Amino acid sequence: MEYYGIHTALAMPFTKTGRAIDHRKLKALVDDQIAHGIHGLVVCGSS
Repeated sequence: MEYYGIHTALAMPFTKTGRAIDHRKLKALVDDQIAHGIHGLVVCGSS
């Protein structure tokens, strides 16, 4: 597998309590990255 282009680390969005992942916000982050032409996403790359 070859990697090319721009890959971004995703900061994981949590709910206000900090005890669960905010899936709605995560989807919005991923959709925004894709819409702006990112070639790949690094999961668990940042928090």
